[in-house]
Amino acid sequence: MAQFIASIAYYKVPRQEAAQFIRLYQKFTDLSSSEDCLLRGGGVFAHVHAYNYTYVSYDFYDSVSDLEKDGPTASAALKKNIDALKLSKKDKEALTK
Repeated sequence: MAQFIASIAYYKVPRQEAAQFIRLYQKFTDLSSSEDCLLRGGGVFAHVHAYNYTYVSYDFYDSVSDLEKDGPTASAALKKNIDALKLSKKDKEALTK
């Protein structure tokens, strides 16, 4: 039976900004992807805790080593893909902020 390593992150997102959060999360996930990516799967889920509406993301990796290696890989892909968008300097700074 295979076992994955999960990286879990919680996001405090006001309910009225939920749709924008999902769109931006997907955009950055796509921009961080490459053929060298070690991410095996994941998802974003609505999460309610103590009456606070938040989101939680799960990223799955084959090993702890893959999780550690994927950060720099995803960062490099993000930079490369943002550069490929040929944005103005102002727009690029806003996106990378």
